[in-house]
Amino acid sequence: TLYQKFGILPQEAMATSMRKQVIGKGRFPKGTNTKEEVLKWVNTQIKVEWPTAPKGRNKGKIIAEAYDIADSYVTARYGLIKENGNHI
Repeated sequence: TLYQKFGILPQEAMATSMRKQVIGKGRFPKGTNTKEEVLKWVNTQIKVEWPTAPKGRNKGKIIAEAYDIADSYVTARYGLIKENGNHI
């Protein structure tokens, strides 16, 4: 288990709470596409080539899984913030 390997107990957190902690409160006004905004924010933090559709009518467009990847980055940053006492 995670605890046996690292001595750390898992903590639960909502995606919205993690985004507020990592990116900032009020960053996503009502009516905006939050996942798109998270993707844009992650682009300002790291250089990444998002996966795109290889063929079809969406060829070259970012695929849906890219938004999950961006949320995973936010989750990792949240973990670092919690582990290091709000400093990363």
